[in-house]
Amino acid sequence: PDWGNYFESAEWIRENTPADALIVCRKPFLMNVISHRKTMGYPWIASKQLVRALTTSGADYVVSDAIFGSTQTILNMAIVDFPDNFLLVNSYGTSVTRIFQFLDYEDDGTYKTLEDQLADVNIAIEKSGDDISLWRKLYSIGAKFHSHNELIRAREIYERVLPRIKQANVSLNLGILNFAEGRYKDAIVSFVAAVNRSATDSDARVGLAQTYERVGKFARAIEQAKEAHKLVPDSAPPLHIIARCAIALGQNNIAEQAFTDALRVDPASIPIRNDLAFYRLRNKQYQEAYELLATLLQEAPGSAEIRINTISALTHLGRTEEARAQTGVLLANFGPQISQAPLKDIASDVLRQLADKLGISTEALTASAVQ
Repeated sequence: PDWGNYFESAEWIRENTPADALIVCRKPFLMNVISHRKTMGYPWIASKQLVRALTTSGADYVVSDAIFGSTQTILNMAIVDFPDNFLLVNSYGTSVTRIFQFLDYEDDGTYKTLEDQLADVNIAIEKSGDDISLWRKLYSIGAKFHSHNELIRAREIYERVLPRIKQANVSLNLGILNFAEGRYKDAIVSFVAAVNRSATDSDARVGLAQTYERVGKFARAIEQAKEAHKLVPDSAPPLHIIARCAIALGQNNIAEQAFTDALRVDPASIPIRNDLAFYRLRNKQYQEAYELLATLLQEAPGSAEIRINTISALTHLGRTEEARAQTGVLLANFGPQISQAPLKDIASDVLRQLADKLGISTEALTASAVQ
């Protein structure tokens, strides 16, 4: 699928980037034929020299393919060494083909703060507001603010840029930001816009599915996750979403199959296995749940959620003293985590069940567990 994904990346570029964009890749002639964009190959030089060269050349997008060795040893090394300069805008799950927007590199000694860069671009936009390259530069500054977790600044910039640059990745980033801030209605609007602008953007589909799940629209979440799965069949997150939402809808057969498929793709995933254990608990399959959780507890001893689920499994199996011991560990090490959402209500319910099983109050259980 590597060549197929390379050609698909060229088609995505044709549909989702400005007509004057400069694309950097390993096979510029083929990319030019399909994408109808200016293209150039990347020089085979060290990472810092490479990002300097891309900045000087005016590169807008970079395609990292899964075909050529030089991509792995030269281009991908630069992406690893200078992650702030490569903003992922699309990828293909059947290979490691990725499309990045390139953000100009500020060399040592001449680096300007993001606020200074923003001020310079704002002045330039006041003078030449129709210059789309200035708006793309403004967007790249917004993406840097986003990567530095300066979300208010990032939001302001994305919302300014969106009417000017109608690209899926702008809406996608705004959706991610809205989701992180709990603005789920706004996130849905942004992710829908991203999907409408690029129906093959699997990240937008996953983001939309996660947001629908968060607001309780489980059927819609499954629909979007299935579309994402079609686009990236070797990716576990869409299958994980399907499993969780199927549980919420009481669709056990669908949940079982989704868990099986997700773990076939990513058998080591702790979140997927923990959710499967929780599903087993809900279905009163306590021994199966405990066997999963015992392994997970060894792999992730710092997870409060896994420990809570373990206490629940032990309680239902009648192994109350072991459950009490795990409660002591939970209270001693995870107090702040279980005193607030989303774990507070879950932990309280599990400890109440154990206290009932022991024939004591929750307060007495808490006092005895921490002794």
